[in-house]
Amino acid sequence: MNHDITADDVDPKLLVWDMHRRVNVDLLPPERVVVQLTFHGAYKGDFWLMPVRPKPSVYMNNLGFDVDVFVTTDTIAIHKVWMGVESLAECLDDGRIELDGLSAHVDAFPRWLKLSDFAGVKPAGISA
Repeated sequence: MNHDITADDVDPKLLVWDMHRRVNVDLLPPERVVVQLTFHGAYKGDFWLMPVRPKPSVYMNNLGFDVDVFVTTDTIAIHKVWMGVESLAECLDDGRIELDGLSAHVDAFPRWLKLSDFAGVKPAGISA
């Protein structure tokens, strides 16, 4: 697996779709939660994730619900977090990813999402 993620490697639509499939539903609050993901950098656009029980959803258009968590992110940075190349804490610290909204939901948000199934895969060694 190549861990050098560039602008040519990112697809926010696929990323958000994958994210909605990897929600840890056991840790979600009982009420509906809406997460708005705003991408900037290599790709610009907004998506809405509703990580609700029993089945999370993702939307390409705003359905008009109040947003509980705003995720503003550099497109490459969130892909790197998703793939386990960089930590969310590191990206939050340097401002490439910002979380805002209801404090209880902002604090819980990192636990709601599991990383990609490939996040633990180490790059293959190059043999001579």
